[in-house]
Amino acid sequence: MMKKRITKRAIVVITVLLIGAMALLSGCQAASAANGAGEAAAKSTQTEVLEAGAAVSAIDASEVFTDRDMEQEPDLTDAVYETLSDGQTLTITDEGVYVISGSASEAQIVVEAEDTAKVQIVLDGVEINNTDSPCIYVKSADKVFVTTTEGSKNELTVTGAFTADGDTNTDGVIFSKDDLVINGTGILTIESSDHGIVSKDDLKITGGTITITSAGDGVQSNDSIAVADGIITLDITAKEGLESTQVLIFGGKIHIQASDDGINGAQKNDTDTPLIQINGGEITISMGQGDTDALDVNGDLIINGGTVDISAQSPFDYDGNGQLNGGTVTVNGQQVSELINQMMGGMGGMQGGPQGDQNFSQGAPGQSGSTGGEDFMTPPGSGNESTDGNTMQRPGKGGKGQGGQPPRRPEDGQGSGGQPGQSSGQTTQTDDGSWS
Repeated sequence: MMKKRITKRAIVVITVLLIGAMALLSGCQAASAANGAGEAAAKSTQTEVLEAGAAVSAIDASEVFTDRDMEQEPDLTDAVYETLSDGQTLTITDEGVYVISGSASEAQIVVEAEDTAKVQIVLDGVEINNTDSPCIYVKSADKVFVTTTEGSKNELTVTGAFTADGDTNTDGVIFSKDDLVINGTGILTIESSDHGIVSKDDLKITGGTITITSAGDGVQSNDSIAVADGIITLDITAKEGLESTQVLIFGGKIHIQASDDGINGAQKNDTDTPLIQINGGEITISMGQGDTDALDVNGDLIINGGTVDISAQSPFDYDGNGQLNGGTVTVNGQQVSELINQMMGGMGGMQGGPQGDQNFSQGAPGQSGSTGGEDFMTPPGSGNESTDGNTMQRPGKGGKGQGGQPPRRPEDGQGSGGQPGQSSGQTTQTDDGSWS
């Protein structure tokens, strides 16, 4: 009996030991697997980071523009001709080419066609002056072309606050819910109390001479703005020159004077990653003073070609990669070889240390301010450049806060608190590239 009991106990003990050993082995294997997975994830992350810095190839224009996008002279074989009059709403419901002329007040061209329809509005000497509604309003279509004829002058103006169309905030002189193409060989002048041209889808500019003066954005789109050609002049008093999730420039002459951002790649839809890519063209951007950026994107800023001439305190502001792979970029009169990310100057020094106590001990000094932003070139004529005009300035490090002062007499109680440091310092770059 005793042997049997010993044997059973031994079996139990051995079984428990085996189970423990198996559990330990399983745990080790699991830990090893987890560590391996963690290492793999780390390697994957590292690879992604390395790949993120790789050169980004230029987007092919043929993948962006169709043959019809690039045609500057419309086919008028089966065109419909209309002349505008005051107070008229010209509604287009069928696919086709419509040649519009005439001068009118409180008039509107409305496109309300099937979602497969391609509609071409040919402006042949049109002048529309409205108080609160778009001059051209695309409610529905597959794609709408707004084309100017050779030698024609076309003026579209909205002077007052835009009135919404139900739930749609129609805030552009040309306002489209669908794809929009601006092209042609004539002149299109737009003046707006808000935005100039707005598309809630893709917007392309492939020709024409376009001048926009607006209180809001010059050209705005939810998905993308792509420019192939044309002469575009944007004078923006309050916001951005070009703004979309993705801005792609392949050609044309673009002149932007803006008070917020010259070209802004912002997250305006839920599917695309913000991007500014410049592959050609001649771009001139002049920015106002203050917290303004010439090229601002919540993603990658890629310049592969073309010429970019910027006058601004902050030429580049990007959240992703900044790559200068080709082309010529000039900032405040100086050609640059890299896109240095910009931020404004550092914060001021921290508040001074604790107040002195009744034992006449000195308050602690304040901490130094944060380091200033990245280098930026001072615009010519701003008064900050050197006498020879060859140096640049950038924000420096915030000053150091002064320490608190002890009380003059014990009966005075606590001493005074410390003082904050200066808001930002300033350093200067000399001809040899060093900062002082």
